[in-house]
Amino acid sequence: MARKRSVAELKRSPAHVTAAELLRVLRAAGWQARGRTKHGTIVRRGDRTFLVPRPHGSHLLPVYVRKVVKILEEES
Repeated sequence: MARKRSVAELKRSPAHVTAAELLRVLRAAGWQARGRTKHGTIVRRGDRTFLVPRPHGSHLLPVYVRKVVKILEEES
């Protein structure tokens, strides 16, 4: 069973985050997955759109996790 992460945990440790974990956090915050491309998954909320990239390895680059944390902090 996959471990659930919070925004605070993502902020504290942006490395070693999978795309599935990041999508779970976004869905919990009210974002909807709207489509998949060969590059990743598109998530939307209102007029904002973000692409969660498909990683080449098992984990996302920390820069993408930091972007999501920043977006979620701006919303709250």
